[in-house]
Amino acid sequence: MKNMITDKIFPMMDEMLKSLPFEVDHKKFLDGDFGDLNEYDLKLGDIMGHISVWSSGMIFYGFIDSSKDENYEIIQEKFLDATDMSDSELIYNLKDVLNSRLFRLNNVNL
Repeated sequence: MKNMITDKIFPMMDEMLKSLPFEVDHKKFLDGDFGDLNEYDLKLGDIMGHISVWSSGMIFYGFIDSSKDENYEIIQEKFLDATDMSDSELIYNLKDVLNSRLFRLNNVNL
């Protein structure tokens, strides 16, 4: 399963994020407690996001609005388990993550 996630999800996320108009800080961590980890920190105006994709198949994302107050407002957060998803389900769910409110607020769509 690790190879499926590493070989499919990581490149899909990289490709989807490449063409979008926001700052992306991408970090990779190998052989952690839950497998390899790709972390993406996103920023577009006052909206910030974080997407974590583990080679074990778990995907977490959260988006916050930093303009609300010093504690931030959580807009959306979610865990996905991609271990049993087909390729088409995987693509659908990754696009759903990226077409979330973060991007709708800024008129960005995949």
